Amino acid sequence: MLAPKKIFQQLRGDICLATPDNKIATQNWISGESFQTFQEASHTFVDAVSVFCNVLFTIIVFAIVLGMQIALAICLTLLLASLSMTLAKPLLQRLANQIQWQKLTALNALQRIWDNLFFGDQHYVQMAQHAAEQPIKKLFLLIQRHNVVEQFFSCAPIFIAIPIIMIVIHTQVHNHVALLGALISVLPRSLQLFQNIHMLCASISNILFLNNKLSNLEHFVEKLPKHPLPNHISSQATTVNCLKGGYQPAMDY
Repeated sequence: MLAPKKIFQQLRGDICLATPDNKIATQNWISGESFQTFQEASHTFVDAVSVFCNVLFTIIVFAIVLGMQIALAICLTLLLASLSMTLAKPLLQRLANQIQWQKLTALNALQRIWDNLFFGDQHYVQMAQHAAEQPIKKLFLLIQRHNVVEQFFSCAPIFIAIPIIMIVIHTQVHNHVALLGALISVLPRSLQLFQNIHMLCASISNILFLNNKLSNLEHFVEKLPKHPLPNHISSQATTVNCLKGGYQPAMDY
């Protein structure tokens, strides 16, 4: 509740923001974006920590069972994942901005459909529905683009690292029966490890995405348009009546 409270405090301090459009935008922003973003951020952070610990402990076990060279080859996947997320960060931040503001545009368009359903004729209802189609369609396209980008940068490190790991394993277990047996025994865990690395990349990608969304939540009021109300107020034409004492109703005799 801290973010909505802060938004209302900032709005309260500036009368130029008191417009009907800003009211609708703020309500849609808090109900459609603020609460959902905080919920996603908390779950994503906990999941990322859990998956990272899983990957770390698995690599330690592999280093003990299979040797340091194979463990280092697996660590290469983590380095590639870090590089992949660094390259994806600007694109994810841009998509976060676009998705948030496009979502707000779509919610505002839906608000106009509601008003016209009850207070407009059939022509205006159709106009409102037609005007809402494009923002909603663009929002789903942006969400789809984000999912594709997230999966691409999450899968790329594994696709690159697996051939390297296979080469290292082939050179290590060649004519080494004991090591080959150990490798076969941990094969199911090896497959799960790559799955966890993919999940870790997806979690980091989502954290970068949500971090930018949280920043937008913090600076939402700064981006609202202001109505130049003070320019329309004449200080010379303003009078202030100071009443002293209690109110005395007029009495007719």
